[in-house]
Amino acid sequence: MQDKRKFIRLGVSLKGKLEIDEGWKKTDSAVQIVDCSREGIRIRVPQKVLLKASTFKLEFYLSAERQPIVVQGIVRWIKNVGQDYEIGMKFDKIAPEKKSELLEYAYQVWRKNIKR
Repeated sequence: MQDKRKFIRLGVSLKGKLEIDEGWKKTDSAVQIVDCSREGIRIRVPQKVLLKASTFKLEFYLSAERQPIVVQGIVRWIKNVGQDYEIGMKFDKIAPEKKSELLEYAYQVWRKNIKR
């Protein structure tokens, strides 16, 4: 299968909170952020909480000293991985400075791992 991605993924390990607004109810779910790129993010969840093309809000911190990064996005794909699910999400709304902060953080993690 050919990889259709335009941008490289940078591995990260961050915890976040996914907020799903279904109109009639809101649901929060804890997630693990696996990697990110210029256009999106991949998360891991213990249960299937979203459907393809669903919209979501994701909030996470790069460190305790920083303000949270809040992203709105669209689910592009869902994959079952053992007992968990991985979800690929495309950014819909993210402040440019927060996007830069996230990508810089991911790049620093990548550089640190390369040196090992």
